[in-house]
Amino acid sequence: MITVSVDISIAGLSDLQKRQVPYAMSRSLNDTAKIARLTLIRLMPGRFVLRTGQGWLSHGGPKGTGWFEVINSTKVNLVAIVQATYDFLYLQEFSGTKTSRTGGRLAIPLGKLRLKKIPPQLRPKFVLGGKGGDLGGVLRAASLGPRSRKKHFVQFGAGFILKSNGKEFIARRVQSASQAAGLAVSRPKHGTLDLMYVLTRRATIHSRLGMAATVKKVVEQEFGKAFQKRFSEALATAR
Repeated sequence: MITVSVDISIAGLSDLQKRQVPYAMSRSLNDTAKIARLTLIRLMPGRFVLRTGQGWLSHGGPKGTGWFEVINSTKVNLVAIVQATYDFLYLQEFSGTKTSRTGGRLAIPLGKLRLKKIPPQLRPKFVLGGKGGDLGGVLRAASLGPRSRKKHFVQFGAGFILKSNGKEFIARRVQSASQAAGLAVSRPKHGTLDLMYVLTRRATIHSRLGMAATVKKVVEQEFGKAFQKRFSEALATAR
């Protein structure tokens, strides 16, 4: 946990004003935390390329809204918390080594797959078909129109595990380099191969989230304005 502290001096305040400080402090902390959360959400599309089904647009707004949450402060507990809701964001903030939760291997996308959201029919389980199993992907493809369904089903089970130069890849055969979703490799005896993923036991994750720095900047810019507003409101309604 990274803490950002703010201080308010009550020297010279009247008793009435002092009694309103906890209320104003709590409300302004919550206001600032909410701004910090929205700022993080707004910055995420520029810092991450989502390669799963989680697009950034949903219900008229950015679909990163579930990535961060705010725990509000109260008058008796003047601490507002902005926290990430997904475990994988820890490594994105502090960097480190990622391993498979099941003890297996990670599939790291290659080539053009690294640059975009990966559709269901190009994900490892779907491409490997019976070797990996992806009933959900099959059902999603089956719900498409006839032409799209036929095109998507061509990918099901078309992939295989390729060992080369001490590494393992999820690959498939394609007619030409332009059809490759990952890296196109021409092999005289095997035609053109599309190297889609490299399989590895661990991957190094570099820090890119910038959550602590973002929240600190928002606090420095917004807390003072929020407190002045909430303190004025508290005094206007005080009895």
